[in-house]
Order: sequence, then structure tokens, then C-alpha cells
Amino acid sequence: MSLLIFDQQDSEVVIITDTLVSTADRRPVGYAHKLWTYPDQRMVLAMTGTAAVGDLWNARILELIDDDTDIESIATRAQAELTAIHRQVTAVYGDHGTSTIYMWGFARGADELVRYVHRSKLGYAPERGSGQAFGHKPRAETFAPDLPETHAQVIELAIRLKQENDDSLSSEPVAIGGDLIATRLTPTSIEHQRWHRFEDHAELAAADTSD
Repeated sequence: MSLLIFDQQDSEVVIITDTLVSTADRRPVGYAHKLWTYPDQRMVLAMTGTAAVGDLWNARILELIDDDTDIESIATRAQAELTAIHRQVTAVYGDHGTSTIYMWGFARGADELVRYVHRSKLGYAPERGSGQAFGHKPRAETFAPDLPETHAQVIELAIRLKQENDDSLSSEPVAIGGDLIATRLTPTSIEHQRWHRFEDHAELAAADTSD
């Protein structure tokens, strides 16, 4: 699993992801980006869950891309492709839990942002959304977060979600750590910024190299 926070408006979205990669039992194994970008298609992909599912879906998208590709054309193929990928990963690793795929982008010739979510527990069926929305994963279970209005408040939310999961206070704790990377998608640009580095970054890095 991973941390993912998004703030979506009518024509842009900011997506925040952490970078810690861990095993199913939350042991850190390294750092990696968990979001892929496709500037020519004005589209981004992010995911939570099994890294191999995201990696293989990104590779498949790169194979599918042509001059006419946009988020809508990719979304029409996503359920079948992701179902096949999930089976492929299961054949190699066995049961690997659940994965959720998120895609944001613009249809050709349009500047209205759309979002597609594909959840393995729902057979990767497409869930389409547009307009203003805010979401985060994992969900908060021991506190009721306010809607963040500033950069600093988003970071504070991420820190509280990390602490809740580090302390095993959530029903299904996940590993969160590394850096917080913010990606902003608009009709004309894709921008990345590092917003925060968690305090245990060096400690987790050392644990990774000591194995």
C-alpha cells in the first residue's frame, strides 16, 4: 500500500504520494516514485497496492499510446488489461492483496479534468469522476481530518496518517514514508515538487541497506 492524497478541481489536480516501498508486512525495501506521467496525452497515473501492478500497467500504457490516445481511450481498455495484469502478478507472487489504480487527464480537445479509479476488489471496473473532489488513502480511523486548505495542512494530514499507521491504530496498517512528492496536472503542464521528507527517512534507508 501507499499514501495518496489528491485535491481535484474542474481543470487541474494536485496529487501527493509518498515514496516508501515495503513488503506486505511493512518492512522497508527502498524508495521509488509511485506516479507516472504522459505529457503528450495530458495524463497521469498513480496507484496504491502492489508495485508490480502499477509498473506493468505503465508499461502497457506506453505500448498502447499513439497520436490519438487520451485518458478516455485508455480507460476503455483498463479493466480488461488490469485484470490480466493482476492474474499475471498473482501467478508469480501468489496472493498480493488489493491494488487501486488512479488516472487523471483530459480528453482530446477538452480542458475539463476527468478521473478514473480502478479497484481490484471491484474487478477493476471503471469509476469515472469530474469536478471538485478531495480524497486520501489510507483513510483516517482515529481522527476526523478537516479539509486541508494550505500546503502545510496537507503535510500535517500526511504526518498524522503515517503516525496512525506506524502505531498500528488502523484496521489494516500500511507503511508510509520517504518523501512527499506533489504532482500538479493542468491542461498545459505537469509539475513535480518535493513538499516534505519524513523524519525517519534516514532510519528507514539504513534499515533497507542493512539487510
